[in-house]
Amino acid sequence: MKGDRKALKEMEDYNVQDVRILEETYLQIRPWIKPHPNMGLFILDETEHRCPSCGSNDLEAQGKCYNTSANIYEMYRCGNCSSISRKRLAATTIKQKRHLLIPTAK
Repeated sequence: MKGDRKALKEMEDYNVQDVRILEETYLQIRPWIKPHPNMGLFILDETEHRCPSCGSNDLEAQGKCYNTSANIYEMYRCGNCSSISRKRLAATTIKQKRHLLIPTAK
């Protein structure tokens, strides 16, 4: 195949199609990749919550809360990639937070 332009063009077409299929697959499974970087952090927008899986701002409140030992956060589902995330800012006020139990080391 060395020097054969037709063979080179055929391999190029194959590789371009292979990359497109891989990209589509990656975008579909991205919400379930645990160590994936938070895509919402790459968009410099401090005013609204972004999806950590895809960076979209098409989020719908789930009416549920995500509880940690230190705070309570609203949960959202992304309309773009369907992943579930929590809001960055806590749903509790400082006064309410004083009443949360936080484990301490002995």
